[in-house]
Amino acid sequence: MSMFRGPGRRRAVDEVERLRIREAAADDFIAFISGQLTLVSGELTDERERRTTAEAELEQAEKAIRLRDEEIARLKRTAAVRAHAENVVTATQELDVRSLRARFADGPVRSLHHSPQAHVPAWARAL
Repeated sequence: MSMFRGPGRRRAVDEVERLRIREAAADDFIAFISGQLTLVSGELTDERERRTTAEAELEQAEKAIRLRDEEIARLKRTAAVRAHAENVVTATQELDVRSLRARFADGPVRSLHHSPQAHVPAWARAL
């Protein structure tokens, strides 16, 4: 005995109807998936634009950081040079030579122009 009941013609019509329903469901599914693909493609494009913008902003920030670091290094060098210059100026400030002249004129250590062994020109004695 056959699994199918009824005349063979009826079975073919039922099968065609079942396939049409299945085809309609597949068409609906394809339309849904196409809509989802369009939506995801748009989101992907937006995300790529955001990524490009973020990368550009990151590059600008890194450049600003490099410039800041270079400026800090330059300012440190300038400060070190100024500090060294101030130390040199402090170490080489003019001394009051009047007290030195008085000390070397009569003390055990005499400057050359106060020494009795040295001949000092007249113009040098005025100093």
